[in-house]
Amino acid sequence: MDNLDGVTRLPDDFSGRVRLFPLPELVVFPHAMQPLHIFEPRYCEMLAESMATDQLIAMATIDTDAVDAGDVPQILSGDATPPLDSTVCIGKIVSHSEMEDDRHNILLVGIRRARIRTELKLDRS
Repeated sequence: MDNLDGVTRLPDDFSGRVRLFPLPELVVFPHAMQPLHIFEPRYCEMLAESMATDQLIAMATIDTDAVDAGDVPQILSGDATPPLDSTVCIGKIVSHSEMEDDRHNILLVGIRRARIRTELKLDRS
């Protein structure tokens, strides 16, 4: 097994649940690298949980066809739940650099495509 195969495998104990990171117009593909700069508190919280456990995040694309143009700012600010495309890419954080002011640079490698079956409602951001 080469290094890419080791990085792009789901953990043996993967439950099928993964954190969703919705971004408009960003698609991540399996085996592709995606740098991300994370600074919003809700995504910093998600990153901290991911780093403390399985280092997995699913990149989800906001379904812009289902969103009225006037709702996009509310969705991006976190005041509304975005409609998501059902196909996502589960990625693994392979590099993390914490910066000042609780900002983070990460490098995510796509592991595999997946489909959202259910979104869990949580009591946190």
